[in-house]
Amino acid sequence: MINSVNQKFGKTLRLIFLVQLAIFISFGSAPAQAATQLSPAEVREVFIGTPWHNDKGAFLFKKDGTYTYQEFNKSKPRGVWEYHMLESGALDGESTRYTFYRRKNGKYFYIHSRTNKAYRAYPNKTFP
Repeated sequence: MINSVNQKFGKTLRLIFLVQLAIFISFGSAPAQAATQLSPAEVREVFIGTPWHNDKGAFLFKKDGTYTYQEFNKSKPRGVWEYHMLESGALDGESTRYTFYRRKNGKYFYIHSRTNKAYRAYPNKTFP
């Protein structure tokens, strides 16, 4: 009986691991391979000077070198931070780097350096 439970538990853990690995491979490391990193000019055109959002909040990278982030369920932005653009086109903030990509279907995403995750990016939207 105990061996049967241990075997089922082991199979469940292996299945969970394989699903997590598949998710990581399909979204965690592959996005950069399945998409093109935006040039500095493209980043300026699409993401600087106009609000854009991810699934949880809105960003505004201003032309003066500052940016804000406001969660959709909050009435005020979390703060104002400085950023600068790297030669690669990535935006380097005080604690986070944002590297932007476009998929073949025209949709955008960015890599968030502190979490090392890819997030969808929806350009040309307004704050909530």
